[in-house]
Amino acid sequence: MTASFSFGPLACTGSQLSRQFLAGLLDAVLQTVRLSLPAPGDEPDRRPTDWSIMRGYTLCRLRFAPAR
Repeated sequence: MTASFSFGPLACTGSQLSRQFLAGLLDAVLQTVRLSLPAPGDEPDRRPTDWSIMRGYTLCRLRFAPAR
């Protein structure tokens, strides 16, 4: 769980609905496409952020292909 929806008595009332919607959407997307990293090359596949409120990547190259 992240703090993006807050917690306690002032928590977002739509947080559970948002998580359920996102889980359903992600499930539907992953049933129709395949994700894979691109072929190795000179450019890195991922570049982490130097600083951000949230940890993550400034670059994350992925290939999308139809699921078979």
